[in-house]
Amino acid sequence: MFNDYQRECLELGKYISQFLRNEVPEGSALGFSGGIDSSLLLYLSTGKLIPYNVSILGSRDNMNASRVAGALGIKFTHIDLHKVDVKRYLEIIQDIDPSISRADIGYELILAILLGSVHEEYVVTGQGSDEIFYGYRRFTDDPFLTNVGHIEKLFNITLPRETKLADYFGKKLLTPYLQHEIMELAASFQRSDHIDAAGNKKVLRQAARLMGYPEELSEMPKKAAQYGSGIMKILHSLQE
Repeated sequence: MFNDYQRECLELGKYISQFLRNEVPEGSALGFSGGIDSSLLLYLSTGKLIPYNVSILGSRDNMNASRVAGALGIKFTHIDLHKVDVKRYLEIIQDIDPSISRADIGYELILAILLGSVHEEYVVTGQGSDEIFYGYRRFTDDPFLTNVGHIEKLFNITLPRETKLADYFGKKLLTPYLQHEIMELAASFQRSDHIDAAGNKKVLRQAARLMGYPEELSEMPKKAAQYGSGIMKILHSLQE
């Protein structure tokens, strides 16, 4: 028998699966870093999504994606950052949002390169998971920090910018974790349900396990995309 916490986690997993089944077109691209966010979407899509990993070969994200894909018996396409004109994508982002902060550029570069490299019209990302499931390191560092301000920034600044990026490349973004029912259910959990000294995104990881996702993969640690992908090394070299 499940307890209340497990039942709510299972309901969350079912909501995510339902959105992928009903609202995501067959053959949509997926930004696949190997972290729990994108890996769970890949797993629950049951072959519906086409995964792309944007990273330096041998980087943390590239190795994580290889491990997950191997365990799930799925192939992914690697977009090697060393073979991409990163400077051109940087200029596109800065033209779209001249006020973008240095802290945000790395992640948006990964997204822009994904959008500019794939042929699929629809692109699925795990955007929003770090905010609603307390994934950022700063939440661990400050036990009193809530996610309210981060969610406000996401909807007021980040998503409008990413919509413009998608429009520039003629793509349409799909963000399963930001659907109303999923956000509402995530918000019903206590902060301590999501994160403690032992780890983050506990609710999402539990939901993954209850949906049949392998336990050893559900607990894999993950760096932020701008660091795990290796894009910041390239960005620093461009700015020297």
